[in-house]
Amino acid sequence: MATHYQHSFTWDAPASAVYAMITDPVYQEQRSQAGNPIRAESAVTPTDNGATISVFRQMAIDPPAFIKSFVGDSIGIQETQTWISPTEATLVVEILKQPGGVQGTLRLRESGASSTVVTVDAEVAVKVPLVGGKVEGYVASILDRLLGKDEELGKAWLARS
Repeated sequence: MATHYQHSFTWDAPASAVYAMITDPVYQEQRSQAGNPIRAESAVTPTDNGATISVFRQMAIDPPAFIKSFVGDSIGIQETQTWISPTEATLVVEILKQPGGVQGTLRLRESGASSTVVTVDAEVAVKVPLVGGKVEGYVASILDRLLGKDEELGKAWLARS
């Protein structure tokens, strides 16, 4: 069983500027470093319709006891965004060496002349008997923290543009 996950925030820039930022390799490198990962790397590969963005983060975590036996004190998160247009991407987040992950979409929608709403709509699935739902909730909380860092970084980036 999967847990539905949705997260939205607004950046003060038109969608074209947000997409340009998202597909900038320098922005993605800064993004990969947000949250003080143990190790991080990123890549942006242009495609015919958009771009493929890959961000890896090895994060130190302090999980609840019932999760610690599965993951230890760090977690590897491999995120892949496949932009099929300047306003829509598929999103896949793999939790390395763990039975689960996240799949969904990332969308940009202009709101007025100078702001863009960013929406993540996904399913978090963890295949662990008995505690899978609790682990999914923990994964969702990690996503919330990472997306909060993305929102802060994007606001600062766009303010300098």
